[in-house]
Amino acid sequence: MRWIDSNCMIGKQSAPHPFSVRTTEEIKSELVRCGIDGALVYHAYAKEYHPLDGNDKLMEEIEQDDFFKPVWVIIPGHTGEFPTPTSLFDEIIRHRVVGVRCFPGAQNHQFSMQEWSMGEIYNYLEQRKLPLFLDLDQTNWEEIHRICQAHPLLRLVVTGVGYRNARYFFPLLEYHPYLYLELSMYKNFNGLERLVSRFGSSRFLFGTGMPVYSPGPCKNMILTAELSKSDISNMAYKNIEKLMEEVIYE
Repeated sequence: MRWIDSNCMIGKQSAPHPFSVRTTEEIKSELVRCGIDGALVYHAYAKEYHPLDGNDKLMEEIEQDDFFKPVWVIIPGHTGEFPTPTSLFDEIIRHRVVGVRCFPGAQNHQFSMQEWSMGEIYNYLEQRKLPLFLDLDQTNWEEIHRICQAHPLLRLVVTGVGYRNARYFFPLLEYHPYLYLELSMYKNFNGLERLVSRFGSSRFLFGTGMPVYSPGPCKNMILTAELSKSDISNMAYKNIEKLMEEVIYE
């Protein structure tokens, strides 16, 4: 069984937890220790400082290490501080970036996810089948619904989803076939069994939330769920591998 972490951050944080691992090498060592075979990663600088510097730093730190797959943090470029969508996606294609993230919240990059701000970027993401990762503490379910309605082919992965969100995401999973959930915070007795019995296992992704959270709990939750080996394999690595394979780089 392979395991690929779909939610991992590297790089020095402004206020790290005193007991968390710090360096890229330490994060990789901890993931490997827990039997994890690879990780999709973004850089703390890109979230806490500026995406351009953080994305550059990410590529520098993971250069020639196939264990890590790059996820870039992006913002809309209306103010001239970030590339236009055309230039941005030329670089994304050149660097074989496997996904993008946004941090639009008031404590981070402070921008609107509405169509008038992000519509052109959503269009590119749809065309290239490039997944957009969006943490739940940066948005809300109404906004997620609006994005999926306007861009029905957008691969939108919501991270940081807990069991108390179920009354929101159950109907949204029915409505939007390209909405995915990352499972690092979905700590719920028989929760995975309920999800899979209702929706199948093709839209749920293993993640750790490293380095803020430990890599073991989500893996253990998936492994001990009363699910078929096929369903467990889907969540462990097949679903995220399929998303990466579908990205159009040509």
